[in-house]
Amino acid sequence: MNKIIFIVGLTAVGKTTSIAALKNNNYKLLPNRRELTDLIIIPEIQEDLGQNKISIKDRLERFKLTAKYRQKYPQAIVYALQSYLKDKPKGNYFFDNIRGANELKAAKNSFVNSYFIFLDAPFAIRLQRLIGRNDSFDSIQNSEFDSNFIKALKGIKNADKIFDLKTIAKLGQDIKEQEKIIATVKIIATENEYYNSKTAKEYLDSLEKDSYIYIDTSENSILEVSKKIEGFIDGINNKN
Repeated sequence: MNKIIFIVGLTAVGKTTSIAALKNNNYKLLPNRRELTDLIIIPEIQEDLGQNKISIKDRLERFKLTAKYRQKYPQAIVYALQSYLKDKPKGNYFFDNIRGANELKAAKNSFVNSYFIFLDAPFAIRLQRLIGRNDSFDSIQNSEFDSNFIKALKGIKNADKIFDLKTIAKLGQDIKEQEKIIATVKIIATENEYYNSKTAKEYLDSLEKDSYIYIDTSENSILEVSKKIEGFIDGINNKN
């Protein structure tokens, strides 16, 4: 393998959109985190638990299963990626995505020519994006919602630490919208519990400055994001 560029970022920071906007690069896009999770991680943990190997769509259930995989393999998704790449030809690759300081450290230690593009956005912006994108993957199954919307929001673990719940509560105009908002807040709050963006960035800040780029997608248009990424890739290519 020559080089691998890891996309770093949590749900709804703009990873897929940013990658799709790139032009004229010679990096092959590997199966993404969701695909590797379905292909390698969930089936292995289901087998360990004596469960049937079935597709899991519920985001919170997926978090639980992937947490067990991290307990088994501290390198987490990076370990799964190494397994996938074992018999693959050498080349320049993109991988979307890794999260949290532990995965970043594993990627740096496991792949010699590794680089990182950290895409980020404030919690409130990510919430708005998730609510609006209508992706079936952003779902929680068999959830019950209290008729008191603000009470239901307060019942979500750690939600009050990252959101102004009273402001969010004003977004719920009907029952269906309330359910979508509560499910989305649960996803972001739970994801933040497992993967902390602050400590991830602190780790990247300790590396060589030309090994990563940080972009807040809420402060840049998609065109600006793509140009910054393309400039970063040009810098990598010009190193060798």
